[in-house]
Amino acid sequence: MWKLRWFRRTLLFFFVTVCIPTASISAIYLYTESHELRSRHEAVLRAEADRLSENIADLFARTEQFSLQMTFQTNMMSLLNRTDLGSMYDYLKLQNDMKEQIFFGGIVDSAYIYFAMSGRVLTTGEGLYSQEDFYDRHILSEPLGNKPYIINTRESMITFQQELPVSGTQKLGKLIVNMDMRKFENLIRNTNQSDSNIYYLADAETGQIFASGAAAESELGNLLLEDQARNGMGSSSISLNGHRYFSEYRELNTSWILLKAMPYTQYEAAYLEKRNELLLIACYIIVAGFGLSYLFSFVIYLPWRSMFKKYGFFMKSVSGKGVYDEYALVGDGVNRLLVENQQICSTIEQMTPLLKHKLVYDVLHGHNGSGVSVPEHMFSKYGIVFPNSLFIVCLASYESKQLEKRDDAESVRLLLFSLLENEFAETYHTAGTWLDDSQFAFILNVSEDIEVGALQRDFVELCRRINELIDRELGVTMRFSFGRLCKEFSEIPSSYSAARRSLQYRALYGKVEVIFGMEEERSSTYVAYPSSLQRMLVKSVLEGDRLMAEEALGLLFSQYVDNEQISPANVQETIMVLIGVLINELLQAGFALEEFRDIQFLQWHECDNKQELKDFLSSRIGKLIDRVIEDLPDTPVNDYVLQAIRFIENRYMDNISISDIADEIRLTPNYLSRIFKSETGIPPLEYLTRYRIGKAKELMQHPSRYTLKEIGGLVGFSDTHSFIRFFKKHETVTPGMFRRLEMDKIR
Repeated sequence: MWKLRWFRRTLLFFFVTVCIPTASISAIYLYTESHELRSRHEAVLRAEADRLSENIADLFARTEQFSLQMTFQTNMMSLLNRTDLGSMYDYLKLQNDMKEQIFFGGIVDSAYIYFAMSGRVLTTGEGLYSQEDFYDRHILSEPLGNKPYIINTRESMITFQQELPVSGTQKLGKLIVNMDMRKFENLIRNTNQSDSNIYYLADAETGQIFASGAAAESELGNLLLEDQARNGMGSSSISLNGHRYFSEYRELNTSWILLKAMPYTQYEAAYLEKRNELLLIACYIIVAGFGLSYLFSFVIYLPWRSMFKKYGFFMKSVSGKGVYDEYALVGDGVNRLLVENQQICSTIEQMTPLLKHKLVYDVLHGHNGSGVSVPEHMFSKYGIVFPNSLFIVCLASYESKQLEKRDDAESVRLLLFSLLENEFAETYHTAGTWLDDSQFAFILNVSEDIEVGALQRDFVELCRRINELIDRELGVTMRFSFGRLCKEFSEIPSSYSAARRSLQYRALYGKVEVIFGMEEERSSTYVAYPSSLQRMLVKSVLEGDRLMAEEALGLLFSQYVDNEQISPANVQETIMVLIGVLINELLQAGFALEEFRDIQFLQWHECDNKQELKDFLSSRIGKLIDRVIEDLPDTPVNDYVLQAIRFIENRYMDNISISDIADEIRLTPNYLSRIFKSETGIPPLEYLTRYRIGKAKELMQHPSRYTLKEIGGLVGFSDTHSFIRFFKKHETVTPGMFRRLEMDKIR
């Protein structure tokens, strides 16, 4: 089975090698032949159309020649110029000359000469008529326009008209030649040598088809005429009732249009014949290819069979595969070599930068993960030297949303780190690492000869230049935070911590690109918590007073955020406490926590400067005020509270909840709780419990009537245990003790 499986694969490979080229060449040849056959049929159709148009043009030319000959008859001009009748002999001679010269293959039915000056008409058959008595007098007055002659089609005749004399400027009459329509069509058909015999003659001015071939159909003719009007003269193709046609259009030297068509079936028949021949040849090639493939597969299989007999059992046991053949043997061997080679290359390429980044990361955190500090000389193994004695840590960060919609975000991050490391390395001895997706850290070794102020200015200028570069190249803006300047390598973690704190408090700084760790070391002077400011802020939100809220926010910034004497940690703590107290007051007022989840106050630390922080807090407080205003009803608060009290006093004996009370007066449970507590000092359920206890005390003054269990049920408690528990909570004694005390008073 193994042999056959491997052999079949080899055979399939050779067979496909034969089949694919055969199929490709056949397809290309068939396409080329199809194109040539189509071009050939179109050329035949064009030639037939040209020949037919030439024959019709020849007929027109002979008519023009006849008109010219009649013009130069000796007695023609004299008769045209006469105003009177003239000699009958001249008319008879002209009639005989006209009969002798007019010959168009027997298709001419009659001819007339109209003498406009004398008002007479001479025919080849009947003789001379006056204009008033002539039976075809209506065609005598038809205008020719700018054309030297016109051709009219009638029911059974084709009429040619030309003004006389042909060569003169003054027109004195007309020559009219009538051709029999059927004889004309027979003449055209005899010159059309195509088997299809599909052609049409149409009048361009009227759009009327007046002549067609024997195989022509009126519907096809109308379709051809529409296609010609749409696409103009030349070649085209149309479809009618599921049948396709090649078409040719010619404009004759009159107002006629020749429409010629050839059925697509003629082309399809020739194409199918060629295709069948090609398929037969392809089958012969495939059969021969199969035999050769079989022979080659068998020859190639022999050496692999001997190899498999030697090593197949061993490799099968190592791989653990159920089915193992020569193909799998070779594949496993090659794959193992490739995988090992890739692992070695990958390890060599990746180990050095990874170890270097890990080393920098360990130095920043003060240990290598096992609690052991990293010595400075470890950097020399990776070509990093720190010749100076001063160190400072720089954190470079950017907003991750700048790259979140870019497909090449990972590549841009790598490029960002490389650009930053190269720019810092041009001025300082640098070692950097990648902290997360939007933050990098660099250890800078600076000279001890420079003073702190000058060093900060150099850092600001360098960071400005870096930001210009990466903004131009990558469209990203960075923020830099520098830690404390330290004199020992072992102090680098403290510089890193200072840089992180500065970046954490960036919302409390102005709109700057560079923050220094020493700026966050403000005075630790004690500042009292702003209780008055808290009350002002809570009141403005609960009352929906936006102006008071903005005033409170302004005081917070002027007294705390902008105060250089208060440390950023204290400012941050104050803001967090104010937010917490504000939310708690809203909850105490009856609002649900779910109403504020989408406001997300805790995102304030993501602001990049004080102005963004102020705008953020202002917008969030504004949303809180919007929620409070939404719950404010149009009805006065006292009315709602009175309705709630009446409902409690009427339904206290039932198992009612805060939702039942709120539904009765059409308020939300949260808002009802807030206004009820504001008016009465206690929540609605507390009022309900107290009212039930009062009613129970009244019933216990009649000991002979009810038991404690009955009293609890009458005032709305679901069980005796709950009744006793709530009674003792409010009266400090149990119901039984209270009853005994009351009985003692009576005695």
